[in-house]
Amino acid sequence: MSKVKILSVLAVFVLVGLVFFQDAEAASPMKIGYADYAAVFQGYDKTKEAYAVIREKSQKKQKEGEALIENVRNMKNELELLTDKQRDRKQAEIDGEIRKLQDFEREAKVDLDREKDNMEKELFKEIEAVIGQYSIKNGYSLIISDRVLVYKQEQYDITREVLNLLNSKYRKTSK
Repeated sequence: MSKVKILSVLAVFVLVGLVFFQDAEAASPMKIGYADYAAVFQGYDKTKEAYAVIREKSQKKQKEGEALIENVRNMKNELELLTDKQRDRKQAEIDGEIRKLQDFEREAKVDLDREKDNMEKELFKEIEAVIGQYSIKNGYSLIISDRVLVYKQEQYDITREVLNLLNSKYRKTSK
């Protein structure tokens, strides 16, 4: 049996134990729900706006890169009109511009990837905080990501409520 299956079976036993073997003195039964994190993340208005900003920055960088490429093309076209000695100097200049272009593309990718990663981390922190607040307010003992569930009933899905709460809070703060 693989580690994943063993861990899954163990997780199921722990959950079953939590549900069925609660302390007899507990005032209320355990309330469990699940959320589709991907749907919450993708449906969150702040996520959509953040990705639009990153897309805009990416397009700007792409235009800058295209301008550098056009410069290299123009320089290569000039090569044909030059003497051998001039051509060698021009080729060295072209090689420098190509390195500059490669550095630019690499740095742009790293910067955009870093910005996207940081943005996603912050958004997931916000989502988890709202899920925590929602859980406390509504008396949930346990909220699980739907990715780990083998079987689920719609009545325990809190995805829509969490997404509505996130978006309403965001709309209030972004005005």
